[in-house]
Parts: sequence; C-alpha cells; structure tokens
Amino acid sequence: MHPILGYSLMHKGVDFGAPIGNAHLCRGRRQDPADRPFSAYGNYIRIKHTAQYATAYAHISRFAGGLRMGSRVRQGQVIAYVGMTGRATGPHLHYEVLVNGKQINPQSIKLPTGEKLQGKELKTYLALVANIDKQRQNLSRSGAVASAH
Repeated sequence: MHPILGYSLMHKGVDFGAPIGNAHLCRGRRQDPADRPFSAYGNYIRIKHTAQYATAYAHISRFAGGLRMGSRVRQGQVIAYVGMTGRATGPHLHYEVLVNGKQINPQSIKLPTGEKLQGKELKTYLALVANIDKQRQNLSRSGAVASAH
C-alpha cells in the first residue's frame, strides 16, 4: 500500500532511511549522470554505467557541487545528498538499478564480476601475493609490526 496515494503500487527500488544531508556515493565507474527533478521522485539522478546498466537515486535534497548533466563521475565520488523531495514520507535514499532502461530488483541482480586472471597474469599475481605475505611474516617475526590485537 502506497503511504501517500493510499492504493497498492509496485515499489521498484530499495529505500534506505538516513538523515537529510547524508552523502550518496557513486556505485560504479564510467558514468554520465543525468540530474533533474523527476515526477514523484523529486530531485533525481540517473547514472549510466554501460550501455546496459544504470543506477538511479531519488528524493535528493541537493546534488554535489560541480556535478552537471553529462559530466563524468567515478566510483566512490559524492554525487548527491539524502532528502525527502517528491512523494516521500521521510528522509531516505531511494535506489534503483536499471537494465536496458527497465527497473529491476537491486537485491536480485547478478552483475558481471569482471575479468579473471589466467595463465601468466595469474602466476605473476600469485607470486606478488606470496612475496608480500613473506615480507609480512619477516616483519612480524622481527617485531617491526605492532599487533592489531
């Protein structure tokens, strides 16, 4: 049941309660944000990650300084701040994932994991990890590294 409209309505996102002014961080890389007020969402930003994937954030109190439609943002960058604009009953972040322009459940999406190392690259990586582990052990034995406990 929609808390404002009073009838059954599909909710196509996830809401995260948070105080007004908390920062929204960008969830991926290589984005081209489009920001604007958008219907019941109030202040809204959609970030295109690839030709297929986008994320959207709604009910924003304000956008991050220097962010303009079409500008590039990076993963972890502040893009906006929690608010309660549009049809909202309290301050929160409304988060959506869109695949080919269609809203999907962000909690059920299976995203590509990226490239897996193989062959020579994997052997090089494993050798580096082993070397770092050996250096840590040597430092630990010499007492040069303080315990975290």
